[in-house]
Amino acid sequence: MVEPGISPGEETPAVEAGLSALTIPPRYRRGVAQIGHLSDASFADLATALKKLPEAANAQKLSSTIASDVPSVGKANLRIIVESLAAMQSIQSTAHVDIERFSSDVWGALKEDSPDLAKGLDEEAFTKRVAQLLATPIYLAEAKIAEIRREIERRFCGARILTDVRPAFAEDATKRPAITIMHTLEITFHDDLGRHREFYVSLDDEDLATLQHAVERASVKKETLTRLLKKAEFDLYE
Repeated sequence: MVEPGISPGEETPAVEAGLSALTIPPRYRRGVAQIGHLSDASFADLATALKKLPEAANAQKLSSTIASDVPSVGKANLRIIVESLAAMQSIQSTAHVDIERFSSDVWGALKEDSPDLAKGLDEEAFTKRVAQLLATPIYLAEAKIAEIRREIERRFCGARILTDVRPAFAEDATKRPAITIMHTLEITFHDDLGRHREFYVSLDDEDLATLQHAVERASVKKETLTRLLKKAEFDLYE
């Protein structure tokens, strides 16, 4: 699963409601901190470059495109910053929290999660920089697709089919029981709050065949749509 966001816990790339317990996943902490560690000149160059070209397929392509406008940062660091910024923008907008409040909570989370990365940063200067960048929306198609994929009440996590033998005893439990073979489909998912959940469905052999047919048909439909979309020259993201 792609994680383009700042998340409350491990599952959902989102900020916890109310931002009272904002957590920054490890993969984004360095990029968030680098926003504060940039020199004034480098930050100004970055802000200007993002305003000129705020759209790209992904963070790597955007950072490569604007690298010449921000030569002191380097493509690798730019990509990390852009990824983290796109994540923050996505979460700030969906959480319906104003930019100033969000920027302050990002600072608090950085100090809590990575005090070493926050060391030497000035809170006021850092939050002003974050707020300034958040006010200039960037669009990464790959990140937006990942966001759309998450906008559903239940997101599939995994599945397995448990097969076992079930006896049916007569009134006299000492007698030889009747036996049947049963299947139980376990589906695990994450709900819209990022919590891990599961449910179970019993299956017989006919149900297994129906399920298999549905999966095979879905694959064929995807192949058909993929062919048509590519022929129409759409940019298709998996």
